[in-house]
Amino acid sequence: MTLTLVPFSLHILWLALAALAAVGLLSSTVFLVMTIVAEVRHVRWARSEQARVDAMPASTFPPVTILKPVHGAEEQLFANLESFFQQDYPNYEVIFGVRDAENPAARVAEEVRQRHPNVASRIMFSGPPEWPNAKVFSLDKMITASANQYFIISDSDVRVAPNFLRNAIAPLLDHKVGLITCMYRGIPASARRCPGLAAWHRGTARSPEDSTTRTARARGNRNRNRQRRTAPAP
Repeated sequence: MTLTLVPFSLHILWLALAALAAVGLLSSTVFLVMTIVAEVRHVRWARSEQARVDAMPASTFPPVTILKPVHGAEEQLFANLESFFQQDYPNYEVIFGVRDAENPAARVAEEVRQRHPNVASRIMFSGPPEWPNAKVFSLDKMITASANQYFIISDSDVRVAPNFLRNAIAPLLDHKVGLITCMYRGIPASARRCPGLAAWHRGTARSPEDSTTRTARARGNRNRNRQRRTAPAP
């Protein structure tokens, strides 16, 4: 009796494993098909949105301030910063935040400013940080220096395409949107081209809608709430 049960038990076991493998293969195939369909839909939607943004007249876009906290001499720093001075956007300014004039990043930022005098820009020296997070301390000082209602917050290791500002600000023109965040990709510093950073709309706090920048936070209306809030460090 024992000799006949062992092969029978093994047969049942193999059948169970085969069934489990078939279920796994089927579910994986279904998931793959769903992923492909979603990707096709996303590409179509992205192309449609890009065409819509490209067709928007320049007068539609509001003034924007790009906040750039910088520190140290990073690789490709000049090229990264310069990409924000080459935006296809009608009215924007760039504010650099650095601890002091002796910081190597301050010299690089000044070189970029001198090369692009047509873009409004300035350097804010924050001094020694009084908060635990030096970047947020610097951002707070940079924000007070701007009168614009829309902010882009970006790290110094980010490089963007010329249409970045248009694509980042367009969703914020919807009164239901108060912040967006962009996806970004990492590539070797020798050939970096990353479209990632943050957009911040100063206005009444609203729900996030888009998932296409790096970090952003809506800010309470200045007339109703004088308390300043700072965006978290990425």
